[in-house]
Amino acid sequence: RGGRGPACAGFIPIKVPLAEKFSDPDICLEPLSPADQFSPSTLLAKAAAVHQQVGMVVDLTYTHKYYNGKEQFEAKGTR
Repeated sequence: RGGRGPACAGFIPIKVPLAEKFSDPDICLEPLSPADQFSPSTLLAKAAAVHQQVGMVVDLTYTHKYYNGKEQFEAKGTR
């Protein structure tokens, strides 16, 4: 779900991750299926699976409605 480039490139463009709440059938009329879910924790887990660490997230959306960056990235060591 992200760009595939050389491992040394250091920059991977990705779609906006959505907080897990968007998959909750209790609050969403059409919750995301497991195959369509892409959350901050998914991003960090996928990076860890290939022995990489996400050092920084540059969010160009200028909103906090998709996820809480402080809670979901900064608390886990990602700037």
